[in-house]
Amino acid sequence: MHHLLIPEGYTVHEILERINSEDRLVGTISGEIPEGYLMPSTYFYSYGDKREKIVDLMRRQMSRTLDETMSKLPANSPLKTRSDVLIMASIIEKEAGHDDERKKIAAVFLNRLKKGMKLQADPTTAYAITKGKYKLTRALTYADLKNPSPYNTYYVHGLPVGPIACPGRASLEAVVAPAISNDLYFVVNGLGGHNFSQSLKEHNIYVQKFKARRR
Repeated sequence: MHHLLIPEGYTVHEILERINSEDRLVGTISGEIPEGYLMPSTYFYSYGDKREKIVDLMRRQMSRTLDETMSKLPANSPLKTRSDVLIMASIIEKEAGHDDERKKIAAVFLNRLKKGMKLQADPTTAYAITKGKYKLTRALTYADLKNPSPYNTYYVHGLPVGPIACPGRASLEAVVAPAISNDLYFVVNGLGGHNFSQSLKEHNIYVQKFKARRR
């Protein structure tokens, strides 16, 4: 028995690359797989198993997990569909620096949706450029933020048009059980996590602190 580890936050492209690189698996993967719909986890297989079998298992596991998640979605959530939840979870997956921040980040984005604010999530802007096919190794530019892509949440209001990665169970659960918070902003703190704030004034203070730490 062998195992295949698929980390949370991988894109479908990255997952398929990993599966195709497993020499003990056989066959080809047919058809297009929508972004986000493969469940990250550790999968066990035997020598000679088909790659398509692993992919089908990942699809079914994501579908089951989404069903379980949707059963816990609060009635007053601004999210209404499986797609909504999956999209939001994918953003949280790419933003979270620590596991204990997922629910806080979910609260920020849900609070922004309720107020009609743009999400302004950097990972969506990066995905608008890469489409999940490669890592963006440079910093985002002002021009990137103005990119009229339906994935770029600095440009569009509400959710992007689709997921930007395959989220794990923890990020999906954070969407339906976010932290109780009035926070509307967060910024990296340079220590692997984020500073959260309710006002733009407080947020800007944290931004300046981060810039000073980088210098």
